[in-house]
Amino acid sequence: INAPTTMPGPVKTRATLFADVAAEFPEKQGVALTFKQWLLFGKMFIFFYKNGIVNVYKNGKAARQILSGLYVSKIDEQGKDVKVRVPRNVTKLDKELMNTIYLKNIEHDVKLRAEGQASEVMSSEQVSVLNISRSQYQLLHRTRKDYPKLPAFALAFIIFEEFLPLVCYFVPEMSPTTCVLPMIFPRLMKSSIKATEKLATLPEDIERGVERISRNTPYTLPVEELHLLVRSLNLVTKYLPLSVFPETYLRDKLSQYHTYISIDNHLIQANGGIHQLSTVELIKACTDRTLIDFSAQRYADLVSITDKNDLQLQILRVKLAVFMTDLPQNQVGYLGTN
Repeated sequence: INAPTTMPGPVKTRATLFADVAAEFPEKQGVALTFKQWLLFGKMFIFFYKNGIVNVYKNGKAARQILSGLYVSKIDEQGKDVKVRVPRNVTKLDKELMNTIYLKNIEHDVKLRAEGQASEVMSSEQVSVLNISRSQYQLLHRTRKDYPKLPAFALAFIIFEEFLPLVCYFVPEMSPTTCVLPMIFPRLMKSSIKATEKLATLPEDIERGVERISRNTPYTLPVEELHLLVRSLNLVTKYLPLSVFPETYLRDKLSQYHTYISIDNHLIQANGGIHQLSTVELIKACTDRTLIDFSAQRYADLVSITDKNDLQLQILRVKLAVFMTDLPQNQVGYLGTN
């Protein structure tokens, strides 16, 4: 259910590392200790980025292997069940996955009606979605975004080494997911936070109510809401105004994202449920669904939690569970009500 190689590795804060170095080298004092602390602090970044770059490269190879082994069962012209390989394209793969879930639910519904039982949505455990796990699915999606960044980021790593965090601070989008430091993450979310806050204060929210907003599809959302939701979900680069993108392109991006979230919800349930998610995966899942208010909570504080029973993590699990239960009865507009 988790995809650890697609997420950043653990990294200590400066205060923690400095304290550890002071405890490990009690014989060093003054300038010698300070030099040692900063030296190891820089080396920590080098190791962090090197590990992240290697993981992206390995994930690229793993993604190709996963796609080459996926197939979907279809009925041919003779009425026989045949296995057809899915396209080596993540967007097309999502369509196949969503169609599989949809058709399985229809079959389940027809069977229940034939047995005289009430219609209900088929549980995730009952639907086999191709032959893919949640960890494989996330590896495909995250690597699709990270792999194109690899050459430029690797070059920057060679040039700047331990000073790369400073470069990433000013251009955070250049970092693959595996190389995003906790202190850089707020820079990535800055425009998203602003859009989310504005989305929550639209006067239409009060007039139409949460329920009506939730039922909006990507193609029925008002333009202002569309723009804010696209920004909130970081679906396009923040360096270009949304006016340069065709409206149909933005609506298609939102539709694809809704499909991605719907499939991920299904795979979480089918692969052990919310409580099997690691801390970083839980935070990532909630971030993808706009369930965390990063204007009030610090990402670095959340990812540093080691106790899985921590109250903050328990609250996130409840939010995620409610979201996963409610989304099938709603549309993409639901992402703007959280």
